[in-house]
Amino acid sequence: AGTTPCASSDMPEMEPDIQAFVPSDGATSEQTELSPREAFEVAYQDYQAGLYDSAIQGFNAFQQRFPDASLVVDAQYLVGTAYFRTRDCFRAIAAYEKMVNAFPHHKNNALGLLKLSYLYDAMGDMAQARSVLLRLIDRHPRSKEAKLARQRLPKVSQ
Repeated sequence: AGTTPCASSDMPEMEPDIQAFVPSDGATSEQTELSPREAFEVAYQDYQAGLYDSAIQGFNAFQQRFPDASLVVDAQYLVGTAYFRTRDCFRAIAAYEKMVNAFPHHKNNALGLLKLSYLYDAMGDMAQARSVLLRLIDRHPRSKEAKLARQRLPKVSQ
């Protein structure tokens, strides 16, 4: 079965500003008493290794187990990116939408919105892509993502 590109070829490769953490001391997902940081690290190691299905499971489990942890927004963003990298456009959109709606003032919100615009564009939903770009510019007018959104806006016309 073929895959649908999840974004146009001009989508910039931008990574989120993930909160820095100390490298793991060998904690494994088999351990049941992981701290929030350790649980995030296990999933993040899978993500960095390209084990996206495992990373998605780990990030989702992390969010369920530690819903108030400071890394929850990063975990949700990375769920979207992992779905994007596995070319599951619909789940990537749902994950990014969840992140930008749940955390409108987080530092990675602008990047999530920018990626959403590319995803909607690639899926052929120009009206939604334009709407997301306008939301990005409105919410984060001084961000580097808003600058990119202003450049993209004429290309994403209705």
